[in-house]
Amino acid sequence: MERAIELDLVQRLLDYSRRGRTHEADSIAYNPVSLYTDPDILAREREVLFRQRPILVGYADQLRGAGDYLTHELTGVPILVVRGRDGAVRAFLNVCRHRGARVAEGCGTTGRTFICPYHAWSWDTAGKLAGQPDAYGFVDMEDERRSLVALPVAEEFGLIWVVPTPGASIDIAAYLAPLAPYLRGHDLARWTFLHTQDIRLRMNWKVAVDTFWETYHVPVLHRRTIAPYFDGNRNTFDALGPHHLMVTTKQGFQQNQERPQAEWDLLAHASCLHSVFPNTALIYLHDHVEIFSCFPDGDNPDACVVRFEMLIPEPAQDERTAAHWQRNISIILDVTAEDFTTGEGIQRSFRSGANEYLSYGTFEAPLAHFHAHHKLALGIPQRRPDRSRAPMATTPAS
Repeated sequence: MERAIELDLVQRLLDYSRRGRTHEADSIAYNPVSLYTDPDILAREREVLFRQRPILVGYADQLRGAGDYLTHELTGVPILVVRGRDGAVRAFLNVCRHRGARVAEGCGTTGRTFICPYHAWSWDTAGKLAGQPDAYGFVDMEDERRSLVALPVAEEFGLIWVVPTPGASIDIAAYLAPLAPYLRGHDLARWTFLHTQDIRLRMNWKVAVDTFWETYHVPVLHRRTIAPYFDGNRNTFDALGPHHLMVTTKQGFQQNQERPQAEWDLLAHASCLHSVFPNTALIYLHDHVEIFSCFPDGDNPDACVVRFEMLIPEPAQDERTAAHWQRNISIILDVTAEDFTTGEGIQRSFRSGANEYLSYGTFEAPLAHFHAHHKLALGIPQRRPDRSRAPMATTPAS
């Protein structure tokens, strides 16, 4: 990130540390529980948030050379992304124009063509039909039905973005403009893609998102794992359009105040969490980047898929370094398992009727910000609980 921003973040965090406080909003925020359970809301989310907006689908390191490709289906749309012979990144529906089979699986290098496994139709990396066995049977086929169907795609900050709707437009520079001063300095195009893993969970995708946007739970839920390494409920918050930035401090961060300002180092003892609306958390640490992208899993509001991915500065050069990164992955998965197990219980509790609204404390501003933009995107009015209808907790008579 830009140095002036880094210094400002360090200054704010040092101030919070001296005062024993954290960033606070002006008031408590509320969010209806029904937004996590209503199938109609989920249908609107899938159409508006996961079909009409740029979605992170991959990384520059996965598409270094001509013919390198990746596939992605977590939006519910089969996507194929490839680096062309001219160096440009292109995206298509991963669907054969003959009978609809997938023309590629997983990721890798295709060489010059993709070949459908069903009838061996083939397409070049620009999506043009390259081969068609017994072509005489299709002489009347219109030209527009021969090429793969293109999707809007962009490469920015070492990240690959796709709008999963044919004919839509993409202006990734405008979409990410509020985040640009924060993402620009990390130069992820030079980083190495290390790991990907899909985690299927029995909870709404927004419960998974909520995991990342407050640190209030860290001293309690993670007391046996990462809590001893963090300063507890202490973080900055910056609203950046529909996106936001949250920085949380680790033990040792206060050492910055003993150094000249020119030597202040944010990431030495802090984690920078960028929310890329609607579904991605980019988490920058001192030596690696963790990415969590949360997606609905089909039409069930009680199910989601979280894709965990990791980038490192350079490939592991020896077994010792490889083992170091594997330990990091194991620790991350152990910690998020604590979050996700709790989240699945939260989702079950939504059906009990105990809560009509969830409440976000003043120091949970990132949650309030995300959900305000979620409702704004879907055209859902911002409402507060009707106090006259609030259920009263009761205590059994002794």
